Amino acid sequence: HIKMHLHNLCPNYGVHFIAVLAFLVPTVNNILIVTIDITTKQFYTVIVTKTLTIKENTMNDIQQIKHLVENYQNAIHTQDKPIFYSLWSSKEPVSLISISTCYNGLEAIYNDFLINAIQVKYESIHLIAKAINIRLINDQTALVIFDYQTQCILNSTHEPYGIEGVETQVVVKENNQWKLAHIHYSKA
Repeated sequence: HIKMHLHNLCPNYGVHFIAVLAFLVPTVNNILIVTIDITTKQFYTVIVTKTLTIKENTMNDIQQIKHLVENYQNAIHTQDKPIFYSLWSSKEPVSLISISTCYNGLEAIYNDFLINAIQVKYESIHLIAKAINIRLINDQTALVIFDYQTQCILNSTHEPYGIEGVETQVVVKENNQWKLAHIHYSKA
């Protein structure tokens, strides 16, 4: 079953399958996040789940998750620590994979990624999420996938700069609120 998912997303998995197994990480609600650093130095995130039924309150959940994404976009811009922290799970281990680095834990995500990488490089940053696709895995877990683009001003030259790509977020429900558990973004 895992091989089938890996083959669909990473056609060359067979050559590196033994290495892939070393990266299986169990998480909440019978979901398995597989982050793979294949010899090409690329990251892949694969979600393996059981088929689960979705309750009728999915529209409310989808609206709440969209609001979470909007709040995340704003927190990237403002870099306000209490707001940024409030968006993340306090019960699950959290992580963020950027283009080249994996940050584990909220302190590392905020300090090393947002402050020491983003804030140092950019005078300002606006994250724009487009084509947001929300997939409810069950009533406690969802997968969010969207195209993103950034509009930034470089600190070094004060010139406009931006990147675009695809972002994946794993969100979990805690105390009836959706929270970020994992983010992975790649550059186009």
